[in-house]
Amino acid sequence: MNPDENNAANDQAAGVPVGSEVTEQSDVMNVSEQALGGDVDVVMPIGSVEQVFTKEDTGKKKKTLVIVIGAVVLLVVGVLVWFLISAYYSDQENGSPVVEVPELTGMEFILDQNEGAERVAIGQTIRDVEMGYEIEVVGMITGIRVGSDAGANDNGVAVGMQNPMGVAVEVRVRNETPFTGIRMRSEEAFVAPTLAIDSLVLVADGDVSRSDRAPFNAMIQEARGIQMMRDVIRGDTLRGWLFFVIDADVEELVFRYMRTEREVVHRDDTGREEYRVIPENNFDIAIRNGSSSVSVPGVGSGDEDED
Repeated sequence: MNPDENNAANDQAAGVPVGSEVTEQSDVMNVSEQALGGDVDVVMPIGSVEQVFTKEDTGKKKKTLVIVIGAVVLLVVGVLVWFLISAYYSDQENGSPVVEVPELTGMEFILDQNEGAERVAIGQTIRDVEMGYEIEVVGMITGIRVGSDAGANDNGVAVGMQNPMGVAVEVRVRNETPFTGIRMRSEEAFVAPTLAIDSLVLVADGDVSRSDRAPFNAMIQEARGIQMMRDVIRGDTLRGWLFFVIDADVEELVFRYMRTEREVVHRDDTGREEYRVIPENNFDIAIRNGSSSVSVPGVGSGDEDED
């Protein structure tokens, strides 16, 4: 058998019609799924090369894609963390300002900032029965630092004080007066009865010191949260602090409510008015080395005997 006849016989055995021509670029070999065990999904002719993709190949590609995406995410997170850490240490090296907030506030801050300052519990109450006022001296803090010229002012503090010391007094004031009007002089008009903080003073060795926060303003603002005392109107109850400057060498210290003479009026629901004059009086709480006694001249209580 010659070569051509041999080729024809092979083509016939392969199922190719005798005499047909197979071109290299356009004809595709027909391979059945049954012939390849059912594993062929796609047959793609590219020239004379066939690419066959199986289900196993597709799974591997999916796994590869997941790995790539995970790696990209980890890379992005890592870059972000590195950037934040670098920025933090850069700020530290450049000396960026750090805002410091004091751990202590209010009067605890005052105590912490003044070496030698001491809190003294008082717990004594003055009652002005005629006016309907109640003044409780809760306690005080002594030894607060002030400037050397703190005593030179026009608010009742002795001028030329050699050793000025700050004192803060905590009071609780209740104004339950029955009167509807008050006036200090006959030529004045009646006004709403108010207990003014100017009537609450310290008497140090006989010298009267009225409350004055000016020498302590910077410290009060830095401390934050200190409730300063103010005038108390009829029907109100307030609690707060009063600041004073006295001589640190004082031997006798008294808290005093100074009631000046005044004329009061009470107007009932029918419009009928009743007038009366209330005389001046001093109501004292004597403070001695942390202890105290109430002295209300003219009301029945005498001073505590000296030890």
